[in-house]
Amino acid sequence: MCITDIYAQKKDSTLVGTLEGSIRDSVYNFDLQSATLAIYRVSDSSLIIFSLADNYGAFNMQKLPLDTLLRLTASYVGYKNKDIFIRISKDTKKYVVPTINMERSNNDSMDEVVVKSTAPIQMNGDTLEFNADAFHLDKNAVVEDLLKKIPNVTVWGDGSITVNGKEIKSLKVDGKPFMGGNNKLALQNIAKGAVDKIQVYQVAKNESNQMDSTAEINIKLKANMKTSSFGKIGFGIGTDSRYTADGNFIITSGKTQIGFSASTNNVNETSEDTEAQLRNGTFKGVNASPEYQPDFSRAGTNKFAAGGIMLQHDFVDNPTWNNSGSLNADYFLKSNNQTVDNRTNTLSLLGDNRSQTTLANFSTYSTDLSNKLSAKY
Repeated sequence: MCITDIYAQKKDSTLVGTLEGSIRDSVYNFDLQSATLAIYRVSDSSLIIFSLADNYGAFNMQKLPLDTLLRLTASYVGYKNKDIFIRISKDTKKYVVPTINMERSNNDSMDEVVVKSTAPIQMNGDTLEFNADAFHLDKNAVVEDLLKKIPNVTVWGDGSITVNGKEIKSLKVDGKPFMGGNNKLALQNIAKGAVDKIQVYQVAKNESNQMDSTAEINIKLKANMKTSSFGKIGFGIGTDSRYTADGNFIITSGKTQIGFSASTNNVNETSEDTEAQLRNGTFKGVNASPEYQPDFSRAGTNKFAAGGIMLQHDFVDNPTWNNSGSLNADYFLKSNNQTVDNRTNTLSLLGDNRSQTTLANFSTYSTDLSNKLSAKY
């Protein structure tokens, strides 16, 4: 994967400083390719820029503020983080960092290692990892907000995702599809604070042909968030006694995910399954599902009520593209009470300049109750 310098702030004409250097192993003096370099502003600890070292351990970071105290944090898997404080002069507008010699971490050491910051990006083998804690968002942020903060990652209105212009074919949570594999349910429901890492990697369907591969994203949750629950309740009222209300609740626990949904309204909104209601009632509530919108072509007033349950259970610990090992089930119950008010005004000409007007008012009522169960393994 190609990673260029990545910026965490808008363009500014005063950001003209440049920093360059290289990073190596302190004992064997070999280059640490794909090491993570991040620069923070010391005054408020805000992230300015982050990048990866090239194949020769070299890095070059541009558009940095001048005459400002900065902290360069270098990190690499299996090594201790290293902080270097720098200030780029207004005269030279360039800072050359002496070779950074990284020390291997000693897990047996009793010395306390204080980690001052979390590397925002790192390569872990062939997997590109983004650390969620390095991105500061508001407390109500969800995974979609986090992905939008990662450069070269685009989240489209229909829930599809592209990385460097390449479509992500599969979005997983802890290595498994989330609630049937619908991206929107994961992107707009899972809190950013529950996420440990966003992992981007290639999956080869045919190991003998690496060109036959697809890109995937895995949302790795924090250890204490493996079992969680979340939901949303919404309602609205309007003129002429119009109303709408809906609620969703999702429980995730290890191999099992269960989603509950219920709704009622008299504004001609209808849905056909539990998944459609869950998609429409996400916590983020952006880009509401077109499957659950008022249908103004329907006659009369329709009082709609529905409820359903959606279940996913994974029988395989590490599912693959050709062996998902998952049971998906959806039970949905809905009812609709339709009232159509009719008014007719008939004018009859009787001759001799006489006429007769007939007024008629009547209403028709109908009730429809249906349910369906679907399952797939």
